[in-house]
Amino acid sequence: MASQADYSQEKKQEPIETYAVGDGLESDTDASLIVALVAEDHQHDIKLRTMSWQKAAWLLAGDQVCLAIMAQTWSLSVLGWVPGIITMIGAGILFWVTSMTMHKYIMKNPQIKDICKLSRILNL
Repeated sequence: MASQADYSQEKKQEPIETYAVGDGLESDTDASLIVALVAEDHQHDIKLRTMSWQKAAWLLAGDQVCLAIMAQTWSLSVLGWVPGIITMIGAGILFWVTSMTMHKYIMKNPQIKDICKLSRILNL
């Protein structure tokens, strides 16, 4: 039976795919940097460049939930219970108003399909 160390070494010895470098790069340094980043990405267990949108959504949601939980406990330890809860309620109201405003604006402008189009229309 192979140990965990043997399995990790087998994973690292997999052949690395090469990609053609685009013509839009300014120098060979940029090209070698991109090739090095792609090679590094292929050595990780989570393949960020080739994962499905479902896996990406779960990864981002988990990341946001984890950060929110850690930030909430830290902010409560700094502010205290009463100011911390008041701040959380105030932030929740602000986020709700912002999301409702964006929702109404997007519903009035059906040509907006994503956040990039919204920022282009709002000139942000």
